[in-house]
Amino acid sequence: MLINTVCGNGLGSSLILKINVDKILKEIGKTADVEATDVGSANSSGADLLVTTTQFENNLKSTNKEVIYVNNVMDKEDLKAQLVAFFDNN
Repeated sequence: MLINTVCGNGLGSSLILKINVDKILKEIGKTADVEATDVGSANSSGADLLVTTTQFENNLKSTNKEVIYVNNVMDKEDLKAQLVAFFDNN
């Protein structure tokens, strides 16, 4: 499984999200490759899941990929709940 964390340039909030996703996956006993990427590349990536902020919702609404949106990149509990729900449903 490939998870892309997404932000405008792939260098800011996507890196914070990547670190948090990696930690949460370890906590919940799941494995995946996690890569930070920019919003322009997200739709064409081979990712199974995109994780980003609500800021990029309009950019990704036409994607055919599963997307987790967070309001705050530092809110690990919200992100964890959404990742658990994703893995429970897939």
